[in-house]
Amino acid sequence: MNENLITYKQAILAKEVGFKTADGTGLFYTRAGELAANTAGRNNFNFEGYEAPTQSVLCAWIRQRDDLHIGANSGYSGYFYFVNTTKGEYFFNSLELNFKTYEDAISGGLDCILNYIRRKKR
Repeated sequence: MNENLITYKQAILAKEVGFKTADGTGLFYTRAGELAANTAGRNNFNFEGYEAPTQSVLCAWIRQRDDLHIGANSGYSGYFYFVNTTKGEYFFNSLELNFKTYEDAISGGLDCILNYIRRKKR
């Protein structure tokens, strides 16, 4: 699997629902949406932005926090995402949507589930 970073919009949603890496170091999006590195962690007084983990790191966090597994599979005309509980129970899929790549499908699944978590949180 290609280790793609989450998108700027996903980073905003992830922060809104409580995502944080262990030490706050790594890549982040500035408030202007530009990618930058934060080597000082959360103790960096100038850190104002949104952490930008890989898709797999955010998927693992969601799996641990909300017991939801995001995956992707190929179909007739592209890829689709699915979301199951960690117990294997069906939750949602995007069979009617077609994505060009596996990573795009995972990204679509992240959009779906982050919005779901945000709505549930309210």
